[in-house]
Amino acid sequence: RPTIEAGLPYRVPERLAVLDELQTGLDAGTVAPHRAASRLWQTYEDEIRLGRENALDRQTILLDGEEVLVDVARIGLVALFFRTSDEQVGWAARQGEGWSFVLAPDRAGKAHVLDLFDALDKQIRVGAFTLPGVIPEVTR
Repeated sequence: RPTIEAGLPYRVPERLAVLDELQTGLDAGTVAPHRAASRLWQTYEDEIRLGRENALDRQTILLDGEEVLVDVARIGLVALFFRTSDEQVGWAARQGEGWSFVLAPDRAGKAHVLDLFDALDKQIRVGAFTLPGVIPEVTR
């Protein structure tokens, strides 16, 4: 749970709901412990898979104080880019302990994000891309 909550803001409510449902079933006695362990392991494997894959999806994000349904390009669990229906683009940026979605501040950043979406739309899942500064800083 803490890893999902602190990690990339990709479908966090849905991913946490799986854990909540599992916990509720255990507490109520409607899920046998061996089934709960199996389901927890599946969830763990799903998280590993998310970290390995680049994918396109849709999700609702909070952008400038409004909830907006956007296309997202997820690069493992490292970076998350978005594209709105009116071609605004940006990414998830770490801010303190949380995340926010920011619009690309310049033409070059926007062009790089649109190139990424174009490649993923064409099923190109590997390659070299120039992406805006979204890799989080590593602190010791």
